[in-house]
Amino acid sequence: MEKKTAVELKRSHQEYIFGQWGLLIQYIILIGGNVVISYPKRKKYIDKRNQLDVICVNVEGKCWNVDDFTQKVMTDINELLNKNVIIPRDIPRTKRKDLHDIMNNNIIKWVCQRSERDGIKIIYKNGKSRSIRKEKESNLYIDGIEVNGKIYDRKFIRDYFGDWMQKVLKYFVDKNNKNKHIIISLATLSRDILHSNNSIINIPEINTLSVSEDVEYDKNNEELKYIYPQSIISCPCQAEENTFQMIQNDQEQFSSELNEVIPSSSHPEDFIQNSFKQASLL
Repeated sequence: MEKKTAVELKRSHQEYIFGQWGLLIQYIILIGGNVVISYPKRKKYIDKRNQLDVICVNVEGKCWNVDDFTQKVMTDINELLNKNVIIPRDIPRTKRKDLHDIMNNNIIKWVCQRSERDGIKIIYKNGKSRSIRKEKESNLYIDGIEVNGKIYDRKFIRDYFGDWMQKVLKYFVDKNNKNKHIIISLATLSRDILHSNNSIINIPEINTLSVSEDVEYDKNNEELKYIYPQSIISCPCQAEENTFQMIQNDQEQFSSELNEVIPSSSHPEDFIQNSFKQASLL
């Protein structure tokens, strides 16, 4: 087998992370939550290597916001500067990546615990530790998901949930949204996108979930208009202008441990196809 180049490994890693966010975001919105991400402006074509800059996640009374972690990240960065570990031009990229990693770890831990109530077991592992940054928590990554006794590996998560996440981003980009951020929820996604593919995630509670309080019919535009529920208003999920600007200033793709790229297991394609279930959303 021909050894992959560093560029190929990096691209593959980006696709794994993109699909992983697809899994996390799909689960969060299916249980009535919402995810706020920055609007991808520099890339005209949405591929599976887009880094998702997650600004805020609000679900079941929990709220994670990049603003809450910015001060600590900057403190760590200043220490790295003083130790000559990084140089000034590395600050925007390091800041963006560290905020991404903190949000990633927090959301993975919560979703893995919460999903057990729905009979879904999400398996996550620690990434390879960095020798030069002992103070930084190891990145977590999802290694597999077990639903109804069937196990799906990282490759499946990358392909299946990556496809769904790509459709979601393309949906918002095609709307030519002039906002600096995107709110992903049951109320903001079209029905076609929600049902764009079969889902292995089947959540019974969704049958009784009502989004009527979050949706208003706009007769002029003939479309559903999202109304912020009280839980979002009381939570600092609408990140301040400086936070959006900080994330948008540096669009360089982050690099991470390349040893996390290759999945540890696989399973037959027909096993996957026969395992799909249609999620009941209405």
